Amino acid sequence: MRRSAGFTLVELVMVIVILAIVALISVQFVVFSTQGALDLAARQQRALQAAVIGEQISRELRAAFPASIRVSDRLSDNCIEWLPIEAATTYIHLDSESDHITAAPFAELPPEKKTLYALVYNYGTTREALYARPNPGPVSPSINTDEIEVKTVDGKSWADIPLSAAHGFNQRSPQRRLFLVGSPISYCQGGRFLYRYSDYGARQSQPTPPAGATRAVLAANLTGPVQFEVKRPSLERGALVDFSFTLKDPLGEEETVVRQEVQIRNVP
Repeated sequence: MRRSAGFTLVELVMVIVILAIVALISVQFVVFSTQGALDLAARQQRALQAAVIGEQISRELRAAFPASIRVSDRLSDNCIEWLPIEAATTYIHLDSESDHITAAPFAELPPEKKTLYALVYNYGTTREALYARPNPGPVSPSINTDEIEVKTVDGKSWADIPLSAAHGFNQRSPQRRLFLVGSPISYCQGGRFLYRYSDYGARQSQPTPPAGATRAVLAANLTGPVQFEVKRPSLERGALVDFSFTLKDPLGEEETVVRQEVQIRNVP
């Protein structure tokens, strides 16, 4: 009798098992490949985010008046504060107490329609003097930049800077340097967020964080504390700021640790 062609049940089961194994291997390969690509993209994103955050902090700190940079004595506050330099020049005449400053014309004009403060030297005194603004002291009363005039007589030009009130500067700069500084700026950690604070008044004690300020989010995926360390300037070198923070993958457990140093080279 002629035998019918076909598969036995054992052969069919073996084929199914082999196909299942091949399919499982293929799926695992695709899964691992996809997960690897996602992990790589997440690492690159955190690296880019870290570079942007570090660059923004570094750029703003480089424009700080070195002696004004301060961090809280309490490590749990995780805040740094400074006075930003908006313009600089050389003063020609500085009275013991006056409501005007005569200075060389600015190489770069101060921002328009802004309230700034004249700052002279302040090396060898406390940082609090920059924020308390005593009279006499290193920081003047407010200046309206729209009222600064450049005058010229017999081919000689100078900038006339009117102060909102008479003020006496308690020190003179060896190089006659005059800085116009703005309102303080702070970076403070709040949980997993790093905030930038601006548009608030100077206070003798460092606010951590400053109340009533304009707040902007710089980072939203921090893990652990943000560390700020300041080495104050001396007559031989500028200030040095060291900061570090850790970014965490919001969908995983991977972390990216960032540590950076910024040298503030502004001189008195």
